[in-house]
Amino acid sequence: MFGGKQVVVCGYGDVGKGCAQALRGQGCIVYPICALQAAMDGYRVVRLPEVVRSVDVVVTATGNKNFVTRDHMNRMKNGCIVCNMGHSCSEIDVSSLHTPELTWERMRSQRAN
Repeated sequence: MFGGKQVVVCGYGDVGKGCAQALRGQGCIVYPICALQAAMDGYRVVRLPEVVRSVDVVVTATGNKNFVTRDHMNRMKNGCIVCNMGHSCSEIDVSSLHTPELTWERMRSQRAN
């Protein structure tokens, strides 16, 4: 499923480390939260604005509110998957996407938005 895909994991705490380890064989790159530790563990450390145009999957595990912004999403390539691995659902600025020019399509009936 991830073969040949570029995945960026934003955050390198307990959740980010586990996610990065699981994706290591797929060429995972890590956003520089705990950058020194990630680099010492052998990951390529980058800034999200530098790679957002080229990655296929963005995984947030920072715990920070609105870490992935509308500006990031506007610059992502078509088909890029954005997901959150942490316990908080506020890392992706979904509210900025509720505008008339965007069409929403329900993918799963279990989700409210």
